[in-house]
Amino acid sequence: MLDPDQKLNFMKAGVMHIMAVSGLHAVILSMFVFSLLFFMKRRFNVLRIIITILILWAFAFVTGLTPSVLRATLMFSFLQAGKMLKRPANSINSVLASAVLLIVLRPSVIFDAGFQLSYSAVIYIIVFYNDLYVLLHFKNWLMDKIWQSVVVTLVAQAGTLPLTIMLFNRFPTYFIIANITIVPVSNLLIVNGCLIPMFFRIQFLSRFLAILLNFLTGLTEQLTSTAASLPYSTLENIGSTIPECIMLTITIFLFIHFLLKKKSIPVSYPVFFLVFYIFTGTARDISSKITNEVIVYNTPGTSTIGIRTGKILNLFSDTSVVAPEVKRHCATLGLKIKSNVLKNKYYCSKTGGKKVLITSILNKNMIQQFMPDFLVITGSRPEIENDLKTLPFRGKIIVSSEASLGFHMPQQVILTDSDSIHFVRKSGAFISDI
Repeated sequence: MLDPDQKLNFMKAGVMHIMAVSGLHAVILSMFVFSLLFFMKRRFNVLRIIITILILWAFAFVTGLTPSVLRATLMFSFLQAGKMLKRPANSINSVLASAVLLIVLRPSVIFDAGFQLSYSAVIYIIVFYNDLYVLLHFKNWLMDKIWQSVVVTLVAQAGTLPLTIMLFNRFPTYFIIANITIVPVSNLLIVNGCLIPMFFRIQFLSRFLAILLNFLTGLTEQLTSTAASLPYSTLENIGSTIPECIMLTITIFLFIHFLLKKKSIPVSYPVFFLVFYIFTGTARDISSKITNEVIVYNTPGTSTIGIRTGKILNLFSDTSVVAPEVKRHCATLGLKIKSNVLKNKYYCSKTGGKKVLITSILNKNMIQQFMPDFLVITGSRPEIENDLKTLPFRGKIIVSSEASLGFHMPQQVILTDSDSIHFVRKSGAFISDI
């Protein structure tokens, strides 16, 4: 329910994780409930743990069982169960066990951005937090808390850096300052939000809490807006491919391990993967220069078709606004965009010996005239002539994401094998070499 400008501010400030229902909120809730039950000690400690776990699982179900919340809930359950059985669970084992359980229950979760970011951040925190934290000692309580926040932020950011670049095409530069100032306020927000329904019958108290909640919400938005408006608050258009993301993840992990774990591994390991990461980027750059592609982007509500010739992307769309998906793709491959607005009902392009026909109307004369290798159908309701089945067409048909929900090619007009028909809205972006 946030405005686009508000979302953009949170992304630029590097604190979008406090607005998503995540493991952070599950942790705060579990600590809050556990503290409320402070009177349950000794004989009642088991009951205290069970109540906290039940409330946490209720929170997980209410918030839609998102991967990050499930990860935190499962971890808390494993750790507390280990304490009750007097068999303390190893943190990294609990993280990996929760990941395996989620993957077994729903294998597709491995492709979820929330799953990847959540587990990357937590694994880095578990492995590297203590080693970085002990490098500096502060006797002052406040300074020590600030240092803890800085360490958690640095380690988590290192773990999610490759994914952040690949998924969001940007990197927030003031993430440390933003997290130190905004995350504590968000913690107070969550606790305050829990207290309001608990004391809603006590009018003077609930009104005070509501006023405090309103103030904290405004303060969060103000701090975020200020961080996002600072000069060079974010580095944009720095995309990354999947192989580059994997190589950069391994490189960062090994370098941090080498520096913090008292040189427990040879320096040649991280250096080797760094060289391999550079090689991967070079190979991608060379490949994009010598190849051509046709791309039909998944941009709901509009048709966006790209014909890439080397490092030039000729973009055809019914709008002059370049979609975020296109910007991310161009940043990843370092492409230069040449934008073209589709003013006519059809357009045919020939690249690399292949013909690409982009059209919102389809009839016999058009097919016979162009005989395209790729037929891209645009428009929310394309005008398709009946009985085209007899035409000798062997190309691929791509239905753009602009097509209305539930649109399908009528059986009497299917020109080719049904396996050659790609619905972008249903199956995602279409990419093919030409």
